[in-house]
Amino acid sequence: MSWRGWWTPVVLLAFAVVFTWPAAVTGDVPGHQPDALGTVWFLSAAPRLLLDLTDPLTGFPEGARYGRPDSFTLLVLGQIFAFIPAPRLYSLLLVVGVATSAWAAEAFARALGARAPWSLLAGVAFMSCGLASTALLEGYGYHALNPWLPLFALAWLRATSPGGTVRDGLLAGGAFLLALLTTAWLGLAATLLALGFLFGGLFRGSLAWRAVLAAPAVLVLPLAVYVKVFIDGGGATGSGETGGAIAIDNQMVMTAIRLAGPGLSIDVDGHNQSAAMPAFALALVAAAPIALREHSRWRTVALTGLGAGLLAAAPRLPPETWSSLGRIGELIGFSLLRFPERLGWAWVLCAGAVGARVATGLGQRGGPAAYLIFLVAIVDVLLVMRMPWRQREASGVVPSAYAAAEGPVLDLWPEELRGLPAWALRTTNTACFYQSAHRRPIADHCLLTYDAASPRVTWSRWLTDRLFVGDVAAAEARLAEVGFATIALHGDYFSDGDRLRLGAALAQIDAAPAHSTDGGEAIWAYAVGAP
Repeated sequence: MSWRGWWTPVVLLAFAVVFTWPAAVTGDVPGHQPDALGTVWFLSAAPRLLLDLTDPLTGFPEGARYGRPDSFTLLVLGQIFAFIPAPRLYSLLLVVGVATSAWAAEAFARALGARAPWSLLAGVAFMSCGLASTALLEGYGYHALNPWLPLFALAWLRATSPGGTVRDGLLAGGAFLLALLTTAWLGLAATLLALGFLFGGLFRGSLAWRAVLAAPAVLVLPLAVYVKVFIDGGGATGSGETGGAIAIDNQMVMTAIRLAGPGLSIDVDGHNQSAAMPAFALALVAAAPIALREHSRWRTVALTGLGAGLLAAAPRLPPETWSSLGRIGELIGFSLLRFPERLGWAWVLCAGAVGARVATGLGQRGGPAAYLIFLVAIVDVLLVMRMPWRQREASGVVPSAYAAAEGPVLDLWPEELRGLPAWALRTTNTACFYQSAHRRPIADHCLLTYDAASPRVTWSRWLTDRLFVGDVAAAEARLAEVGFATIALHGDYFSDGDRLRLGAALAQIDAAPAHSTDGGEAIWAYAVGAP
């Protein structure tokens, strides 16, 4: 029985539902890390941010400007689908993102000569890799909304091959731009593909220059605007994480661990980070020099992918290397290459496509026995990569205490005295997630880097100090002057003694605070200026 074209998207949609489970049905927020909560807020804030990247409902009282948004594509999608509750929209984007990305990778494999159903292996490899699972688990699901990279590879491979057309170049330029707007990491991965395929065409002496030059024609103006926004949006964020030359040996050990596949303890002490290639795809691409020795087109794709893989495994260079290149060097080194393993998207895409081409040949020669490859792939995804078994959920319920009043809220959390960033990111992302539902202004900045502090931390530190020393009246007067209407005490996170002391002091501001225990925590909402 011949394969029917409509079976491909149906099979890959089913794969996406399983791989992202329970995203297709849940009302909560899929994700192991609090970044997922921040991404939900980002979707909810899209209608406010889209025009000028400013938000009057965060960073109160000054408001906030987010010059370096995580994903411009996510902003547009948040605006288009604003009628869908943000937590539900986020979950749906996970499913749709994995399905469409896998389908695009399957199409790239077919362009390389693979045939269905073997071309499905490319889509499964692309979206079951460690980078995809990490994006789903850590909460930046827009990394998995990635059909643009395979579509760019497909169009650019045609543009740099004999017979390439201007249309191919224009499509490649458009897909490159969409990859870049989705996240700068995908833009960097697309850049590696662009260079590799271009050099391959030059080596063969078969470039169609009109097709090749059509892509930059699409990109020049948008790319100039993007770079300006990127540079104006902030400095070398995250520079404190880059490490240095003395840490290169440790970096290589950690990179090797991430490339080897998710260990049993990864979700405990590995921050869910994996850059592993599915084993079935790696085995197939390793057989390419023998199985495809009579063909040549795959070599450019395989060598480009291998080069991207080597770069993804490289250590981060010390800060002074990038500083010597000036402002642009700092932005590239500190902001974009803090996690070089994310360049591995290009490697996984190319290896999956070449592997599917190898599987096509095996299927033609091996008969029914070749279908065991699909069984191996299923076992690899479910038992080795262990998705969706590793996924967790955060409660999608926002504490009802916030609904007891209106006006700006100051969330009061305890402070992490060791200066570790994880606690600040968790509290900020949680407060911003709550804001996506209660819609009241908050003091937090909702897009933070590891080396930045939210204004809410400064306010809560000051307020806690005033309450502990008994200066309650002056503190209330100052908050009322600024415009805060509510103090939300997150009591579960304080020690019993501190919670009792703060509660007694805040009772002088509001003797009958709103209280709720839904949403997974106990919150007391004290009205500033209560009678």
